[in-house]
Amino acid sequence: MKHLFSTLAVFALTTGFLTAQERITTADFDRIRVVNGINIILIPSARNEIFIPEGLRFQNPDRFGIETSVSRGTLTIAVFGMPRSMNNIFPDSRAVRNNRRAIRDNSIRVYFNSLNSLTLSGGSSAVSERTLRIDEGTLQISLSGGARADLDVMTNVLQLTLAGGSRANLYVRAGRVTTRVSGGANLTLAGRVNEHILTVSGGAGINAEKLETIELRTSLSGGARATISAESVHVTASGGSSARLQAKDVRGSASGGGRITLNRDARQSISTSGGASVRTL
Repeated sequence: MKHLFSTLAVFALTTGFLTAQERITTADFDRIRVVNGINIILIPSARNEIFIPEGLRFQNPDRFGIETSVSRGTLTIAVFGMPRSMNNIFPDSRAVRNNRRAIRDNSIRVYFNSLNSLTLSGGSSAVSERTLRIDEGTLQISLSGGARADLDVMTNVLQLTLAGGSRANLYVRAGRVTTRVSGGANLTLAGRVNEHILTVSGGAGINAEKLETIELRTSLSGGARATISAESVHVTASGGSSARLQAKDVRGSASGGGRITLNRDARQSISTSGGASVRTL
């Protein structure tokens, strides 16, 4: 399954070593927040360390740079500073472009020994170099504002939230997964889970055809799209949304132009209203 992440991971690992790395040790954290279009590589480890490409760390207020801080258990990785022209009044657009390009084209390596939450926004991205194995508690992953993620995750409970045009590919092994996808976001899931609670809305889409699921409860609305495989499914589709299901047993309802497509041998009990439809293939 590693090939699912190979393209982005190879790019990130390659660009992450275009320059020498500056090593930073941090206080303990179990939550990570990344903003401003920064790319990170997540690496489970016995220690908390961060490696930033040399020359990209924030050191001068007249120059963009990457800054890290830990507060109340949250590691924040962000861009600080504003390049200025010689008259110190107008931003130097060439310097701005060069700094932003350097930050965009390189990756920060984040070594951690505990992780409960990952938040990405503002075009940031994350890839996992190895499986993110969380043995206790719940892992929360949230993407917004065009963020991207390619992750390999093993945990008991996983909470996923994608919004604002974000995209994610996840290989998951979990007991229970709760997923919310909205605002044009797109999510691809593979792996194996026991229970999945899924809400998709606002033109968002999910492909979980390769996610082996025992029990799925899903609600789709507002033009949402879903391709899903599960043994048992309870589905609600409304507002022009569409669901393509591969399942043994399907129950639920479709309304307001919702469309549900099933495999021919599925046992189904689905009510329809308001121009909704159910068909088999």
